[in-house]
Amino acid sequence: MSRLNNKSEFAEAFDGITASEEAKQKAINKLLQYENQAAASVNAKKERRRFARNIRRVAAAASTAALVVFCAVFIPMLSNNGTPPVQQKLEQGFVFEKGRDFLSSNEVSPSSNEALPKYFCGYKSEKDRFEISGVEMDFYFGHNEALRPSNAAGATVKACFVTDTGDTFTVKEIGDFFTEKYKCAPVLDEETQKTIIVYNHSEKFSIPKNAFKNKEGSIIFTLYLYTQDGAVIENGGCAAAEIFYKLEGKTVVLSGTKF
Repeated sequence: MSRLNNKSEFAEAFDGITASEEAKQKAINKLLQYENQAAASVNAKKERRRFARNIRRVAAAASTAALVVFCAVFIPMLSNNGTPPVQQKLEQGFVFEKGRDFLSSNEVSPSSNEALPKYFCGYKSEKDRFEISGVEMDFYFGHNEALRPSNAAGATVKACFVTDTGDTFTVKEIGDFFTEKYKCAPVLDEETQKTIIVYNHSEKFSIPKNAFKNKEGSIIFTLYLYTQDGAVIENGGCAAAEIFYKLEGKTVVLSGTKF
């Protein structure tokens, strides 16, 4: 089928949709663009027909919003031969790659433990793509009991997101941080010779939409510690967890490493 006939077929598929002719034309041109990209595939014709049927289904509940949704969700799939991007799992903050420099025989070595961070943060997610207003993941955090600070009594801890543009978003304040609930333990994995961080606590946090200011950037999940009178506890570092992101329209793509 010629390009002209394809255009005619796509145009018919938009009949009944309430939208300006300009909006329809843009959508049709996008369909043609992605079809041409997939032309080398033996399934190109099949894919075009399937997506034309999707357009007709949208037309059954016709509105300008439906047209926009279709163009945003279905049309880009053609660039992957009709297959949506595969979601990738994310994980960071569970391996401290120093091996026996820090641990010995699966137990904390009192002499070398001084070199370990006093606080650890991590995150896990079953996917790496989110709507910008719904970026929610499981975050892990805790204190290394072997390095409990002397001024921990009455301390307050703030779990925060800190962006590379200097913005800080506090998502939780914890008054009982130095308890069993928030303890974590560094343990040597004999097989890999890496230090594994085992957390007692995790919870779901949403990264605020306003944290994603640029097309690409990074966000750090970390802990700030304060004494009872509001002074910052300076006697220990935190192994923060960094999240890299890039924006694709209204979709946020995350990664544990820089894009």
